[in-house]
Amino acid sequence: MLSYKDILYSFTKELGNNFNEDIFVEGYNIQDNKKSCFFVQILPEVAQTATKKTDIKSFLVDIKYLPDWKKKKTDLFDILNKLENIFTRNIKVKDRYLTFSKKNGSIEKDEIGNYVQFLISINYHEQIYFEEEKHELMEELNMRFKERKK
Repeated sequence: MLSYKDILYSFTKELGNNFNEDIFVEGYNIQDNKKSCFFVQILPEVAQTATKKTDIKSFLVDIKYLPDWKKKKTDLFDILNKLENIFTRNIKVKDRYLTFSKKNGSIEKDEIGNYVQFLISINYHEQIYFEEEKHELMEELNMRFKERKK
């Protein structure tokens, strides 16, 4: 069973292998950061029942690149292209590969300035483990048959 922490770790590891910027996953107090940085979060969505023992889990991975004040908007297109090249079809998490169902990259603007937002939607099947009930086996069965009258 995959945890959201495992998934988050795989995404931040991939970013760390390809970028030199700091990567934040907790707290959105990164506005105090003077350098360019990434903020990564997982947004769980609906879990649906697929079969008796499997669920379909859905979630969004939200990757934001917040540039320092020296970066131009055109530099953000390079970051966006690089993210699209890094996260092409799937990502390895533990012993599984999660396939991306949708990707959406954009350059957004807020009160501080421009930033890159890269959203990845993932749906995957997860096996549900139930604790099986233990029952004692029947040792003997006494049966009595009655004759039917005609």
